[in-house]
Amino acid sequence: MYNYLVNFLLLLGFGIFFYSRIGMDWKLYILIAAALGHLTVFFIKLKKSQKHTD
Repeated sequence: MYNYLVNFLLLLGFGIFFYSRIGMDWKLYILIAAALGHLTVFFIKLKKSQKHTD
C-alpha cells in the first residue's frame, strides 16, 4: 500500500526536477496526472484498511 505513496513522492520529485530544467511541458502534465492518481489510490487503500480495523 505504501508503494503508492513512495511512487507519488518520486513522481513529485521528477516533476520538480523537470520543471526546473524545461519549464511546463506536456511531459510534466503526464507526471502530475500520474502522481495525483497514485496519491488517490493510496488514500482509497488507506481508508479501506482503516474500515477493516474498526
